[in-house]
Amino acid sequence: MNVFYTHPDLVSRETLIIEQPELHHLTHVLRMGPGAEIEVTDGMGGYYFVTLELVEGKGARCRIRESKPGFHEPAVHMALAFPLMKQSSKFDLVVEKATELGVREIIPIVTERTIPRSGKLERWRQIALSATKQCRRAYCPVIAPVLQWRELMERFSDYSHRLVLYERQTAREPIPDPFANAFAPGNTVLFVVGPEGSFTEREIVEAENAGCVLVWLGPRRLRSETAALSAMSLASYFTRGEECRI
Repeated sequence: MNVFYTHPDLVSRETLIIEQPELHHLTHVLRMGPGAEIEVTDGMGGYYFVTLELVEGKGARCRIRESKPGFHEPAVHMALAFPLMKQSSKFDLVVEKATELGVREIIPIVTERTIPRSGKLERWRQIALSATKQCRRAYCPVIAPVLQWRELMERFSDYSHRLVLYERQTAREPIPDPFANAFAPGNTVLFVVGPEGSFTEREIVEAENAGCVLVWLGPRRLRSETAALSAMSLASYFTRGEECRI
């Protein structure tokens, strides 16, 4: 089934409008016309099963057959704080795969060992939207502006659970413990991933003092993007039986 995006402001009780650039893909690439049945996400929690009724001017009017708020969304709000990378393609990959695995918010961060790079917010937002449509999600992850480590710490209180992925953790608790405890419906969980070269000791002490839980993913040293996707996969497993309620 083909999935398209529309802005929430273009959705009414019985109909919605699809505009450019989605309209071009709908009518010129796929050559769909009146009577075609498609799915539409507004990226803000709305998901619709619709029938294309009319294409005119700069928009396509669709009749809503069924609305499924929170479609395919976990009951836990998951956020990922991930460092800017020397190779921008790695950050692109994390945005795409984290979207597929249910993350609601992605925060690019700069830590002490982050190699300075400029953020490509619009590019990441397009990647997230494409992945949202591909995996049939009601929410498109918010890509936040780049934050410094101290700015991220100021936001820790926004989340009920803060999990910092750290390979040098001394208390080798089994992985399911910190994960399973965090994923009760309604919780908000922030995953924090370090840069190439890991966190500094000072950053780890600050994170622990702020109430973060250190999570050890095993004895093998993982690249930042691998650690992030490993954690997201575990989170997807623990939230697979619950869907978001709006």
